[in-house]
Amino acid sequence: MRTIWIMLLSLYSFHSVAGTTITKLSLRDYNVAIATTSSGLTYTIEDKNGKLVAKELSEKQLQAAHPQVYEAIKPAIAKDTIMDASLSKEHGSPSIPKLDR
Repeated sequence: MRTIWIMLLSLYSFHSVAGTTITKLSLRDYNVAIATTSSGLTYTIEDKNGKLVAKELSEKQLQAAHPQVYEAIKPAIAKDTIMDASLSKEHGSPSIPKLDR
């Protein structure tokens, strides 16, 4: 299994991307721009020479059309998971035991 290095870059330019670009990832063979739009996240892929490979794909389209790129960036994709780290009972959290000192 070969290692794929991922770096966050903000210095290279991409083809025009709809929505707001939230991050750019540089893989060994490709650069990927992730943008947020009214319909969700989109992914634009360029090769290292700046040639457009795919533009504004959904996550499912990216997974189907470019599975290697999808697998490389999958750890960077946030899901709609909410963690509540509050300690109050208002949110249904369990009671916190008092420590004897």
